[in-house]
Amino acid sequence: MTHPDAERLSTIFDAVWTLDEAELTDGLRGLRGLLVIAGAVENGGFTLLMDADPNEVGGHLQEAIDGAELVGARAHRHVLNVFAEIGPMTKAAAAWRRREASGESHPAEIGDRLAALDERFYALPSIDEPLARYVDAHPAAFAAATQSIASTSRERRAATPIFAVCAELTDQAAINAEITSLSIATLRTHPSADPDDVAQLARAHILTCLSNAAEATAIVTVEQLRESWRQTATYLV
Repeated sequence: MTHPDAERLSTIFDAVWTLDEAELTDGLRGLRGLLVIAGAVENGGFTLLMDADPNEVGGHLQEAIDGAELVGARAHRHVLNVFAEIGPMTKAAAAWRRREASGESHPAEIGDRLAALDERFYALPSIDEPLARYVDAHPAAFAAATQSIASTSRERRAATPIFAVCAELTDQAAINAEITSLSIATLRTHPSADPDDVAQLARAHILTCLSNAAEATAIVTVEQLRESWRQTATYLV
């Protein structure tokens, strides 16, 4: 069941990607990390994070750990800390990915530990609860995102890096339309998947790709984004 605050938090999450890193407070980084990591675990377990690119996951995992401490979600923080001892930046995680790439079976011990972490994480209350309480109690920490959400001027959109990396996606409306299109296409091939989960994952994936391209001053095409999502969706849904 979707948490009542999920949509509000998702809106802030989207706004985070339109901000420069220098604008991000600890609260905004924590929200970003928690929603990225929690979303991945809820839809693919910790195994999904073991399989992912460590350069992408590692930073978000630390943000999530720090964020969980910040919002008082200590049980979540403990589970994430235990996972950090296994992957994704460890030698064990690197060996896991090599086995995955070569089609070899994974060590049962690590698989069992990941499964146990899944159970512990799924038994916890939604991270949206403490996160929403923190947002409400510390509005100043989220002011940059709130201002970004409220701003609809063409100048603000044009100054946002993610709108400059893909010729076909030059404003938020175009990005939203592409995410909706990807979600619909994914649900056709994965009819048993939860539509809300697919939409959230597609949004996080596309915004991450655009943000990474902006940081690298790279140019991407819609077809590259679609192919990246198709490959990722195979494991996420």
